[in-house]
Amino acid sequence: MSDTSSGSSQTLENTGDDTDPKFFETLTLKYMKAHEPFDVYDFPQQYIPRPKYGYLPPAFILGAALTFPEYQRYAEQRPPPNSQGPQSIGANSQVPSSVPRRGSDGTPLLQKVWTKSDTPFLLPICSSYKLGKRFPTEECEALLDDLESAGIEANIDWYLREDYSQWADESILDWSQPYRDMVAKRKQARRAKGQ
Repeated sequence: MSDTSSGSSQTLENTGDDTDPKFFETLTLKYMKAHEPFDVYDFPQQYIPRPKYGYLPPAFILGAALTFPEYQRYAEQRPPPNSQGPQSIGANSQVPSSVPRRGSDGTPLLQKVWTKSDTPFLLPICSSYKLGKRFPTEECEALLDDLESAGIEANIDWYLREDYSQWADESILDWSQPYRDMVAKRKQARRAKGQ
């Protein structure tokens, strides 16, 4: 798990300090890439999208990172899908009721993540854009149990979804101003509710 102690778990609304450069540094792609994966239970709140307020940071995927041989071993030991509950992912699916989600051929879905680790494949649980109000604790535990029964030791973490390496200048990927705008819109909406 990675160290997120440099203020990333605080939000601007909680600190009330809109001039803290350390906080705004966490909203740059350079920082995100340097500090991911993020711990499952300490995911920085500033990375959660707020579409209602027009705040759309990069997507993160929650899941277990594996090497491809580990994934193959895991997929071979999984029972075939049954008809009890949703087993596949669809365009409108929320947090699944079973782990892992499966493709139409019944194999567990696998996603390539562009991480600096030696485990570049991910068994996804959900994205930061599909998180919902309920954290998928049961799904995380079930996936870890399944992996352990296959003899695979893994952690559940948050990973950047996209490969931003094609950007020549990653300094242009900064969500500081959109975050400030979102906080201002939320404060304005709360004031309007209070009147």
